[in-house]
Amino acid sequence: LQVCPVDQPHSYIDDFGAARWSGGYHPHQGNDIFAPEGTPIRAPFDGLAVRTSNALGGRAVTVYGEAGYVYNAHLSDYGTLGEVTTGTIIGYVGNSGNAIESAPHDHFEWHPGNGPAVNPFPYLNVVCLLPSATTNVAPPS
Repeated sequence: LQVCPVDQPHSYIDDFGAARWSGGYHPHQGNDIFAPEGTPIRAPFDGLAVRTSNALGGRAVTVYGEAGYVYNAHLSDYGTLGEVTTGTIIGYVGNSGNAIESAPHDHFEWHPGNGPAVNPFPYLNVVCLLPSATTNVAPPS
């Protein structure tokens, strides 16, 4: 990942693998990045941004690139689709789909090499971490 997928202010936790029940039991395949509704969501690498909406994720965008693909769900609106470069706004934080009763967030899921989802938490910490901006991580002393 080359840039943080959600602009500040935001917070996130390591909830990869947590139980989810909407639509039947399934483990959470990403990390939720909480931010005010309408906060820009950015392409974390160059690629092709495609609308991939569905009942669970609501408005969603997948970016396909050399690093595999990322899936961003629960958007309030779409940004640029088609060919994008790192940092292009591809959507905006919301709570569409099964997140309608939760706080606005981006469900961020990464599939390196187009394989299974991996826990993006350590990678998000590299590109998103600012002191006190991220939960589950102590600020530097």
